[in-house]
Amino acid sequence: MQTISISGLSKNKVVTNEMINLVKKLTEQFEVGQYDLANGAFAVAETFNAKPADTVNYQTHKKYIRVHIILSGFEMFLSSQMRSKTFLEVAPYDTETDVLYLKGETAYEPVLLQSEEFMVVYPGEVYKSGVAIPKAISCTVKKLTIYVPKEQ
Repeated sequence: MQTISISGLSKNKVVTNEMINLVKKLTEQFEVGQYDLANGAFAVAETFNAKPADTVNYQTHKKYIRVHIILSGFEMFLSSQMRSKTFLEVAPYDTETDVLYLKGETAYEPVLLQSEEFMVVYPGEVYKSGVAIPKAISCTVKKLTIYVPKEQ
């Protein structure tokens, strides 16, 4: 997983013009909520404060590619190179939210996602998001996550 400047959104094959227009709109006037998009895609705009890594579970997904876009603030992603089979399930896979929460000890790659950067997470990748930077000042994160069906 790597972060990319928000100016590179149009170069990503899963991002459409409709999605770029939503990002522009929310950058100018942020509003929490869910936004329906074409072809079964949707987006969720949220605000939160990042949490210590030990209080956040790993997660993975099956049906949706997720495009995580930070509109303001910052969060850490802890990206595991391990597949979900090496973890313990915290709860059964939720088909409605397309999330499987996992726990386990693993080596991970910390990735800082800052304002006006995005990251694409594909089904099967295991990660923690919304993680606070150790010993850093906490801030409110404004984030848009776009859910794109993996069949597109």
